[in-house]
Amino acid sequence: MAYYDYDYDDEHMDEDEDGGDNSFSINFSENFYFCVKPVVNVWVKHFCILACACFATKLASYLFFRWRHIFSIIFGTAVLYYFFDWLLFFIISHVIVSFIYLEFLMKSNTKRNAHLLTLCTVIFLISCEFLMKSTLWQKIRGPHMLIAMKTISLVYDHSSSSQKALPGIQEYLGYTLSPGSSVFGPWISYKDYLVFFEVNYFSWKWCEKILERSFISLIFLLFSACWFDLLLPVHWHHWVFLYRRAITIRFSHYFISSLSEAANMLAGGRIETRVTSPLEIELPYSMMQVVKHWNIPMHRWLKQYVFRVSQEFGSFFAVLATYVVSASLHGFNFRLAGILISLGFYSYVEYIFRKKLSIKWNACISAKPCPTYCEKHEHTERKIAVKFFNTLFTFLNIFHLVYLGILLDFNTDKEQYNSMETFNDWKDLNYISHGVALGMFFLHTLIRAL
Repeated sequence: MAYYDYDYDDEHMDEDEDGGDNSFSINFSENFYFCVKPVVNVWVKHFCILACACFATKLASYLFFRWRHIFSIIFGTAVLYYFFDWLLFFIISHVIVSFIYLEFLMKSNTKRNAHLLTLCTVIFLISCEFLMKSTLWQKIRGPHMLIAMKTISLVYDHSSSSQKALPGIQEYLGYTLSPGSSVFGPWISYKDYLVFFEVNYFSWKWCEKILERSFISLIFLLFSACWFDLLLPVHWHHWVFLYRRAITIRFSHYFISSLSEAANMLAGGRIETRVTSPLEIELPYSMMQVVKHWNIPMHRWLKQYVFRVSQEFGSFFAVLATYVVSASLHGFNFRLAGILISLGFYSYVEYIFRKKLSIKWNACISAKPCPTYCEKHEHTERKIAVKFFNTLFTFLNIFHLVYLGILLDFNTDKEQYNSMETFNDWKDLNYISHGVALGMFFLHTLIRAL
């Protein structure tokens, strides 16, 4: 999921002349004038362009159904040019090369060609990460990731016969360049794209859902850019400062996700489309839930087109392939690799540890939530001891998210992302989160030996 920086004048937040920290003295009126107002202005400008392109595609396709893919190409290209200017050339080149591959190598319905396309795509994205100027690649990495995901899902669906025929040039360009998913996402399958033109959601419920997701996206953006500075002053405690850094980044992700939901619905997507679940992340029952709900469409894509496809080579290879593909799609660098490896390790350790305790105590404390009326365990969620234990893990996972989140500081120089110095934030905390996870693993081993 692409991330776009919204930079504003922060001179009012600098230290005052006698060297004191002036951030605490900022009141709500100053915050409104220097932050909220410019943020809303930028949001309105960008959202109106995106919304108009999506709605124009939907309306024109409804009126002139025969030219529906052409309208998707035209308005999709226009909105991509608005957001990325001349960098659109690289995006269009990626789309054309991908279609040429489909045209010449996917005539035979074999998984080998699908595997080859996935490998070529991963190599291409990694090459861009290291060879292209970092500031430019950061801007267009999101659209490239979405093009890669759409193309890979298309060829695997074709190789498994769930997609009987590959789309022609108009259909493919309309799919990959659709304004409802090409800029901010989300990933949609080719079948979901065709639904854009088959179902008409011109109703009050459709309007209500779009307005709801649009407003929520603005609220997330305001919290991320402005309000957390007031709600969580840095002078309170060092861990409060770290929590503010982490939650600011998470809310910027919620902003992009909500915006993508609104754009997708405006273009004709299903109104029940969900990209992320903030509550499941901010109050995480388990790290598995965080991984699943951070980006729901991408989680489904990785599970269906990477993990399941790779399982024929063994479970270990499937997990490794999923990690490599996910890392390459998001940007292959040390920071991301460290976070993904840590997430995988945390999720695995928590899963085996809670599963062992769940079996030993016959209680609903496993990493995967039990049904409301669980008949498998004697001690269910209704018991205070079970609720207390699960709450402890919720706080532990919040602690892990704070620790992991400080590494995703978008203010950091992108050129330093592939330097080992990027782990200094964790080093300054003595790798405490990793130590807790290792301690849990050894405790699991001890319980298992008893």
